[in-house]
Amino acid sequence: MQGWPRLWLALCGAPPLILLLGRLLPPEGPGLALRLAGAATCVLVLPGAFVVRALGAPRSVSVALAGALAWSLALLFAVFALVFAVSGTLGLAVGLLGGTMLASFGLSLRAAAPALDRGETRAVFALLVAGAALAGALWWATGTIGGSLGPSVSDALFHLARVRKLDEGGSLDSIAVVNEISGSEIHPGYAFPLWHGGLALVARLAGVDPTLVVLYLPAILAPLAALLAYAAGTALFRSWAGGIAAAACQLALFAFAREGTGWLQFLAQPGGAARLLLIPGLLALVFAYVAEGGLPVLGAAAAAAFALAVVHPTYVVFVALPLCGFLLARAILSDGADTRLLLAGLGAVVVPAGLFFAWLVQFLGDTGHRPPVRFTQQVEEIGTGLQLRPEQMAWGGGVKVAAFVAVPLALLASGRRWAAYVLGGTAALAVTALVPPVFERFADAVSLSQAVRLASFLPLPFALAGAAALAGRARALGAASALAAGIGFELAYRHPMTGAAWAVWLAALAATGGLALFVALRPFSLDESGRWTAFAAAAFTLPVAVTGFAGYERWNKPDPYGLTPGLIRALDEDIRPLATVLAPSVTSYRIAGYAPVRIVVAPAGHVAFNTEGDYRERLRAARLFFLEPSTTPAQRAAILRRYDVGWVVVDKTRGRPSLPPGLKLEYGDERYSLYRVGREEQA
Repeated sequence: MQGWPRLWLALCGAPPLILLLGRLLPPEGPGLALRLAGAATCVLVLPGAFVVRALGAPRSVSVALAGALAWSLALLFAVFALVFAVSGTLGLAVGLLGGTMLASFGLSLRAAAPALDRGETRAVFALLVAGAALAGALWWATGTIGGSLGPSVSDALFHLARVRKLDEGGSLDSIAVVNEISGSEIHPGYAFPLWHGGLALVARLAGVDPTLVVLYLPAILAPLAALLAYAAGTALFRSWAGGIAAAACQLALFAFAREGTGWLQFLAQPGGAARLLLIPGLLALVFAYVAEGGLPVLGAAAAAAFALAVVHPTYVVFVALPLCGFLLARAILSDGADTRLLLAGLGAVVVPAGLFFAWLVQFLGDTGHRPPVRFTQQVEEIGTGLQLRPEQMAWGGGVKVAAFVAVPLALLASGRRWAAYVLGGTAALAVTALVPPVFERFADAVSLSQAVRLASFLPLPFALAGAAALAGRARALGAASALAAGIGFELAYRHPMTGAAWAVWLAALAATGGLALFVALRPFSLDESGRWTAFAAAAFTLPVAVTGFAGYERWNKPDPYGLTPGLIRALDEDIRPLATVLAPSVTSYRIAGYAPVRIVVAPAGHVAFNTEGDYRERLRAARLFFLEPSTTPAQRAAILRRYDVGWVVVDKTRGRPSLPPGLKLEYGDERYSLYRVGREEQA
């Protein structure tokens, strides 16, 4: 299809129209879905789509979509940087984004439209249909935050608190405005609130509370996740069938194997968005540049790497490692034709991320050595050193074991780019994870809490997709074999904790040993992937999906520590933004999520504290104030002064402390009481 200017104009006009239609409907059900879909597209896709078109869109629609997400986030970074510099508001950010969109839209109209491949167009349409079904499943399953997503499962309320401060906090005079703890320093993991700012813009454009964005946006983003996984696959395998296989295997590993939807429920959080949106998009752009070249694609890859570094800094390191392995493997397994392009692609990842890290280093404090006892399930001692536990790396059920077993099969297609990425990426991450001196130095650089996540970044979806490509050569027999393999692995490893350390070592030794001994091997010549590759991948994925959705349920359990509607209303109406509230830690965690205020303490694992000592002192202060009957009113008053507390919330189910004089009751119900701290208590 050549040209398609009318289609382009229709695609540009659809998101604002969808948003407008949604704003005419109540913010629930279909109205909420339309609002979130329109607003998310206007914030996360449309601005960058104009830039991609103006610079010269790649032939692949899915790769162009990856570029659109990358440039959209780069523009959002510039918008929020300016807003923070001039102490503006979220309304100014909306205006700046709109002006940028209009300017880039004008430039995009002057650019020539690329030709579209009909096979890929059909594949993208099929993925959109499958993604819509996933979106429906996620939407139906979503119920509450506190009961289903926190505090023991995720940091949903932690991120909601940051989004709410950007949306309702008034003047955004610095990046510290999103801090949830009074007197805390900048959290280096989320120093610049790029993703949180994007969610705040979605909430503002959609005209809904940020809580609804955190709850329901994952369903809206699920089709985008499928398309970006497809983009990475089609760019690496150079076929639409390879893209379908990669998308199916990505979903099998990260969604279907984990109660049907798995990681997809975290798409509104920076970690989930980085893992399932930004990383596949970045890989798609790097692979497309290696295959076809072109400065526009390289520029989009640089924008994607910068966005990933800002949203989740350590994850860009986890991506760079397998890309370095890819470069080494490609140099060994081929004639070196891709070396220059791979070096440029790797530079597009490292240089923008390095620039952001140079700015970020000012927020990196010395928090001291973290004892490995916190991570005994993930790491083990080998002599005097540490390594990741191989059996923990194989956590994820039968599909995870099958993926490790598929890695050695890449040796049969060693002349292909996908095989080089699977072997080189696996070798690089396996050496980092399983060689104690290397792992310890890596953990010192990125922190042990981040280093234990290495296994999630192994190129296993592409290993499974490559195995599907090999099976596809046998056509129907290969698809049947893939189905049998899917059933067999699911029956053999039904529990997520597979204990299959042997599979990890098999993959690690095959990748490293295969590359080392390749000069003595003869590459296997593989024809281009055809439709049977997609059939084989779908056949393998089917048993995984059936097993995963067998335990599918709605996440609507009541929150045992939930705030009452009356208290939420009082917090919103009576307390000025960014005032400090003292409450028990589990109550504080929810207060920060539902009101744009700061708190003194939150549960461990859901708080950005300055130091371990400071956090322990805050926990002790909250316990003395609320739970120790022997604490005197004078001691409680001292705690209020120490943390500059303006408000106190008492959970009467956890005790009724003797409060110091000067506190005025502003709200009360059967469970909670809200007190204003008098000036004499703050003096």
